[in-house]
Amino acid sequence: MFIAQRTNNMRIIVFISFCLFLLSSCVVIGLTNDYGKLNRERRQLINPLVNFDKTKPGNIYIVNAAQIKENIINYPKAIVYVFSVGCSHHEDVPLSVFENFAERNKFRLYLVLTGYSELEKVLDQEINSPLYSIDNKYYKTRLRHLYERYFTNELTGKPLKAKYSEREHFGSIYFFENGQLVKVLNELPE
Repeated sequence: MFIAQRTNNMRIIVFISFCLFLLSSCVVIGLTNDYGKLNRERRQLINPLVNFDKTKPGNIYIVNAAQIKENIINYPKAIVYVFSVGCSHHEDVPLSVFENFAERNKFRLYLVLTGYSELEKVLDQEINSPLYSIDNKYYKTRLRHLYERYFTNELTGKPLKAKYSEREHFGSIYFFENGQLVKVLNELPE
């Protein structure tokens, strides 16, 4: 009996050791903006927004919703697409589809990343629009699920810390006309 109990204890210890080894080798993505996981070359592409008129394709500009809303006023129609790289729903539609839709329908387009995990999937796409990313420091949190909610709340005119359940609109594509939010969709209209 003593040998059987000792064997079970050894199995438990080996199992726990194996689990700890697996957990220590895992990299968690998506909890924060994952900026710290980028190499130096990719970090150089990311800069604070100074002026929307001086943005360039291939670069990523750190913004908050107030800055976007202030700029949207300058255009009769605008689309803000807030997306996460690595989210299968967002990867189904290439960013060029948003560009083509915006150009065809005369919308000003803002492509806003929620973070930098799997950034290569975005940078490998051939697009002519600059990219933006949510400024987590402005929202005073490192947690992606919080700063993304705060950003979309501010974009839609809700109190910053309002819960998702308090929203009238759900989706990731925000349509504006003359600076006013007119609808929120999950897919581009036909």
